[in-house]
Formats: sequence, C-alpha cells, structure tokens
Amino acid sequence: MPLSPRVVSQLFADSSSRAVPPQIARETVASATHAVQNPSSQTENYALVILDRATPHSTGELTYAIPETLRDTLQIGHGVLVPVGRQWATGYVSGWTKDLDFDASQLKPIQKLLAPQPLFDADALQVARWMSAYYHAPLSECLCCFIPQGCLESSEKRYAIAEEIRVAGLASLRELRRTPRRLAVAQLLLNNDGALSTKAIQKAVGGADVRDTLKHLLADGYILESDEVIRATTKPRLVAAVQLVADAHRVLDVEEMARIEKRAPKQALALKLLQHQTEPQIVADFAREHDIDSSVLRVLEKKGLLKFSQLEIQRSPQEFLPPQDIHRVQLTEEQSHAVEEINEVLAQQSKTKNQKPKTILLQGVTASGKTEVYLSAIERCLELGKRAIVLVPEIALTAQTVEIFQRRFQERVAILHSALGAGERFDEWRRARDGHADIIVGARSAVFAPCENLGLVVIDEEHDGSYKQDSMPRYHARDVALKRASLAGATVILGSATPSLESYTRAQKGDYGHIKLTQRVGNRPLPSVEIVDMTSEAKMGELPVLSTRLKDALCEVVARGEQAILFLNRRGFAVYVQCLGCGYAERCPNCDVSLTYHRAEKSLRCHHCDHVAAVPTECPECQGWMIGFSGTGTEKVQSEVEALLAKNGLSKVNVLRLDRDTTTRKGAHGNILNEFRSGRAQVLIGTQMVTKGLDFPNVTLVGVIAADSALNMPDFRAGERTFQLLAQVAGRAGRGDRLGRVLVQALATDHPAIVTAKTQDYEAFAIQESESRRSPCYPPFAHIVNIISQDEDEKTAKLRLDELAMHLSEAIARENPNAKSGNGTELLGPVDCPLARVKNKFRFHLLLRDRNRPRLHRVLDVYDKLPRQSKVGLIVDVDASSLL
Repeated sequence: MPLSPRVVSQLFADSSSRAVPPQIARETVASATHAVQNPSSQTENYALVILDRATPHSTGELTYAIPETLRDTLQIGHGVLVPVGRQWATGYVSGWTKDLDFDASQLKPIQKLLAPQPLFDADALQVARWMSAYYHAPLSECLCCFIPQGCLESSEKRYAIAEEIRVAGLASLRELRRTPRRLAVAQLLLNNDGALSTKAIQKAVGGADVRDTLKHLLADGYILESDEVIRATTKPRLVAAVQLVADAHRVLDVEEMARIEKRAPKQALALKLLQHQTEPQIVADFAREHDIDSSVLRVLEKKGLLKFSQLEIQRSPQEFLPPQDIHRVQLTEEQSHAVEEINEVLAQQSKTKNQKPKTILLQGVTASGKTEVYLSAIERCLELGKRAIVLVPEIALTAQTVEIFQRRFQERVAILHSALGAGERFDEWRRARDGHADIIVGARSAVFAPCENLGLVVIDEEHDGSYKQDSMPRYHARDVALKRASLAGATVILGSATPSLESYTRAQKGDYGHIKLTQRVGNRPLPSVEIVDMTSEAKMGELPVLSTRLKDALCEVVARGEQAILFLNRRGFAVYVQCLGCGYAERCPNCDVSLTYHRAEKSLRCHHCDHVAAVPTECPECQGWMIGFSGTGTEKVQSEVEALLAKNGLSKVNVLRLDRDTTTRKGAHGNILNEFRSGRAQVLIGTQMVTKGLDFPNVTLVGVIAADSALNMPDFRAGERTFQLLAQVAGRAGRGDRLGRVLVQALATDHPAIVTAKTQDYEAFAIQESESRRSPCYPPFAHIVNIISQDEDEKTAKLRLDELAMHLSEAIARENPNAKSGNGTELLGPVDCPLARVKNKFRFHLLLRDRNRPRLHRVLDVYDKLPRQSKVGLIVDVDASSLL
C-alpha cells in the first residue's frame, strides 16, 4: 500500500518540555547593533530577544546571556523561553550585542530553545521593524504576524482579584458601577478562587473583547496579572506506522512462514504484505484495508519481526487535483504582450541582485484573462529559480484560485489563510518554510509566508478593502508586499479591473509600470448595463425589492436555462423593526445601530457586536401590535425571488444565498459556489462576496439592488467603493458564449460613480474622483491617519482624545510654525465617530492629514512616546481605508 505524497517518512521526536520553576531576574534593554550572523564565533555576544506579543514587561528588545549549550546553535528567529521578572515568557531572538552599559553578571541567561529551526529570517525581522515604525504598533505584534499561532510553548496571561479587594468584598467595587463590563469582570474574579485566562473571562461575560477592560482593572489595582507557561497547541500530526525489521527475511524462510500460516493466518498475511513494502505503513490504514487487527501487529513486534515507529502526516486543506488534460490556453495578443513585458522585468531582476524592484499595475477589464498572465509570469519566475506569493482578497476565492494553480503547478502550491484549521495552517506554513512549496496562495495574511528567494508577488483585485487589516497592527497587505519585494529584489504585480486610486495615480506618474488589457478573452463584448431609476417604481412611499425590469429579465433568463446573480451589500431580512404606532425601533443595547431581522433564525441581530434578541410581538414602548419590518437584506431578496419564480411556474429552480450568515461553517463558501458552478442552482444572491473574481460562463444576467446605498456614508472613499463594486459585479455577466446583461437599480442615477460604472469607463471615473479629492485634500494627494479613542465610559474616551489632540497640536506647531493652512499637518477633530458606540464602547476620533508623509510620522511620535497606560483605548490607523 503506497504512502500518500503528503506523508513525511521520518521519525519525529516530541520537542515539548516541562516548565521550569520561576526565578527572580532583572533584564535591561541594551543599545543593540543588529547582526544576522550566528554568535558562535563571538564569545562576547549577548542575545536580543523580543517578547511574544506586547507585555507589561517590555514592548521592545531585552538583553539575555547566551548559555554555552546554545552558543553554536542560536540564530535570528529562534523561539526561546526567557525569565522576565518572576515569570517566564516566550521570546524570539532578534539580534546580538557586545556593548552593555551595566555589569554583565546582572543578565539572566536564555532558559531553553523552543524549536530546532528559526521561525523567521532577517528579512522578515526587517519588515516587522518597518511595520512597527510605519503603523506605530508594538514590534512584538508585527513580528508575530510571521509566526503561526500555537506552534511553540508559550506563556499565557491569567488574572485574579487583588487580595485587598477580596478582603473588602463587593463594597470595594462601587466605583465600577459606571462601567458595567469592568464591574462584571471584577465580580467574576472576586467569586473565583483561582486565576482565569483572558479567553475564560471573555466567555464568562458573553464573548465580548475584554482586553481593554482588563488593562483598566490592572491599572486601577483591582486585579493582578500572572504568567503561566503552556505547551504548544499546534504540533505535527503523528500516526503509528509499522514495517518489517531489517533482517526479518533470515527468520522468515518457507518452513517458518508455513508454520505461522497454520497457527496464525492473520499474522502470516501481515508478514506477506509487509514483505513487499519498502516504506513504513500507517497502522490504521493497513489494518482497515486488510482486515488485520493492530493487536496482531503488536504480537509480531514482540516476536522481533516488526518494528513500530511514528510518521508525520501533513494535513492537507485541499485535495490535490490531477493536471488538466487539455492543451495550454492560447494567449491573446494583449496577454502575450503583458507576459513578455513582465518576463523581461523578471529576467532583469534575476541578473542584477541589487536592482530596484519593479511594481507593475496590470489593469484589465473583467474576463480579460489576468489569471493566465499571472500563471505565465509565475512559470517564468520558477524557471529563474525564484518563488512566488499570490494574494486574493476573499477566502471564498482562495479555493477557486488554488484549484487553477494546483492543476498547473501541482504540489508546488501551498495554501495560507485564516479559515484553515490550526493544524492545516501550521503544516502549510512549514511546507513553505522548508521549500517544499514554491508558490504560496492565500488571503491577506499570506503576505507573511516564509518564502526565501522571493521573486514575484501577485496581488489580485488589489483595490479590495479586505487587504487592510482592521486590528493591530493595522497593515495594508499591498504595502507590506511592496516592502518585502524591495528587500528581496522581487517584482510585484497589482492586478485589477478597477485599481485603487492610489495605485492608478502612481502608475500615471511612472512610479509603477502600467499594462492594460482592454479586451475580453475571445473578443467577447462587455455586458450591456442599464440603470433602472427606482423613483418611478415607488408606490405609496415604498420601494419594491425588485423592479419590474429586473423581475421580467430574471424570469426570462431562468426559463432559458441560464443563470443570474443578484447583488445587495446588506444581509438579513429587514434592516430594522419599528412600531408603526409610536415609531419605536429595536436598537442594539451595545451599539448605536438598529437590530437587523433574520427570519430564518427568528431573531434580531446586531451586525457589529452579534447581540441577539427575540422578535417582539408587541411594542415594548406603547404595547401596540403594529410591528413593521423595514428595509431589505439578502434574506428578503431570496424570499422575493423564490416567490416570483413560483408565481411564474419556475418553483423547481434552486436559489442560493452567499453571505456571512450562510458561510459560517468550514467549506460553506466552496460548497455554495460549486453547486452554482455545476448548474444545480440558477440564481445566486449575495453580498460583496459575489462581486469578486467569480467566473461562471452561464451567467447572463446580473442584478444590482440599491446600487447607491453606500454613497451617503460619511466616507471620502464612498464613491470609489460604489464604482468598484458595480464594475466588478457587472463583470460577472457574459463571460461565456452568450451576451451578458446588467440591471442596476438606484435612486441617485446621475451620480458620477453610477454613470461611469454603466459604461465601465474607469479612466473617466478616476479623473472625476481625483478632482473631488484635491480639495479638500485626501489620498492619493495626501496621507491620513485616523485616531480613535474608545471606552465604556464616555467622558474617559473623550478626555483621552482631547489630551492627545492637544499634544499633537503642539507637535504640529513645532514641525512647521510658519506653515499656512493646508501646507502643513492638519488636525481635524476630535468629534464623535459616525458609529458613536460599538460593543458598549463610546467612540471619538480625530484625523491627521498631510501631503508630506515623513512630517506626518514625526508628528505621530507624540503617540509613540505616550506611557503604555495612556495608549489603552487608542487606535492609530495609518492610511485608514474607512473613517467609520
């Protein structure tokens, strides 16, 4: 029975080890000279260590002595266990230093090495340092982006009530009544005898994020914090394996085999089967396939005929597919030109190691064959001995992209994204690190994949907002990719039919190469786009979900056996529930938003904090019975479509919905898309998931519902996002042999974003949008930083931001005291956020804006110099993609 190619035939030793007793230690930060060499030849060296994530002990680098046992093996990137005060912490070696301004005998040594191989290299460390400086985030948080979670023994924070609070009892918690979350956490710990982890506390108080709450309680002395060393939670998957011992053939002559077969036929069968195998066989598979109990194999082991071992089996997130049994796609003239230009750049960069990296904007209309250009470029990259990273915006698209790449490159492809199981992600990460995969495909976080000898980075749909991280560190994958490429001397391809205005402007200025694909593959025409003015559809002050035009077109398409996609960027059934008698609307108790009605689960749900409430049968304000459900979400669209098709004799047609509610289970994205691709469903309804990269040749109709719904958002990118969504979703139609048709329902039919989306004229849109961003000045003509202060106490949140604004104003005055308005750094605010309360936290923000990026970051040094406690509740979002 041959082994799977995913099986690593090697013995694997358990490298986990027990925690050692804590000792009192004092660490001092040294002024370091960072080097990448191993310190073995420099006996004077000390190690610099970055602690795992930000801790109260340090957010920078600490200096440790190197034990003699590690001096020959310790490298940049190694995970180590180190003493910090009275606790233990996981850290990562980041460099060496000889110079200490104190007695070296005061240093404590590194306790032990946690894994034999480094977790990152010098280039990754340099990218993390750049991220820390540029995004004003702790270095530890940035470095941990490169490291799979749970792969090392680590320290976990635990919290307990302070002893004086325990003695005083509930009376000591009176001051916390204004902040319900802090009170709830303090009461929980008061009623608990031991210490609890952050995860346990979070679960006990309803699942909301409690990190800021714990920081406040720590600072105010209500609780105490301690570290507990825990074993690695993500390890290689090991299974039992069996094979004949080396000299078994000497014992197993014909007569001996006959005796065994007579007395124990199952043992004889096992021996005969194993005689023909040169590799260890997985016990579970072997026993199941041949109906041989594992106890039989153990008896043979005792006789000295078999030996057991452990095999590592890599967990595969996706089955490997056989190569396509078709001829290579014939490239169009435009595609061939694009491939030649990219290949020339790749060849030049491979010849000159220190050449400045090249970035190319590949702007191609939908269905122009950008993916084939990527594939050809990667092929050339591999021929040159280099490796590649490919980023896609949505996890839903990863499976589709991986299938295309695996059919071309087979096992040379690894997958990395957050929807993988921890074990799958760990195994794929190691395949990339160990060089077993030359192409890494994934969503945003795949930009941190371990990929030595990087030659090419492809960012598909580069305009997409999902490339911006919405938690610390708030990086943009495109900018991190550009930094990685600059260190590796790699080429970056930014692909899109509707590029971000920032990338397009840089291409126009000549900072990027610019390649255009203006024709669809096979000279297929772009779909015809018609704007449906919904003001004429309104009846009695209410808008129908589907216009008459869209209803007729949908029925015609389905009757012909073709497919349709309907897009609405809002999930649920009704946007809000309101009493028609007194006007009372059900709102979230934690956020300043109304609750959305979900008919399938018969509940009201907040889409910000996930609060769930029962659907009222009467008004809680006036006890009236006239409860109205207003607004439309994808669930309601599905209901309307199913009713429409049934009315027209098409009740057997399957209608699918693709949104966050239908894709909570692992693999749900792929299952829904596969069902639609196979033709088992003719209508697909969804949020922005259906606008990106999907290629269904039988889709001839796309309907856009409420196309202008995002235009009134208080965000300078509202017009750009609307144009991109409309152009992208329109591109899903007419990708096969039949002509495509797009119906766009809107009220603001004369808005430039909608008018230019109708003709899919990106250049016309870019000109108009650029003019609107010049005054007042917004990206790409200025750089912005959005700073948010949030807290359960409204006054605290506001006061914190007011104080920061005062310090920033002083820094702005110092930077350019004679600057006229608009020529220096501008400070706008502080004001309430458009969403003034989310997850029971009040929110205020201010905006910094400047044409000069270095000056803007010098002003932000004010934030960097704040004490750690003063940063609690502050969010610094550099190059913010949204101001909500």
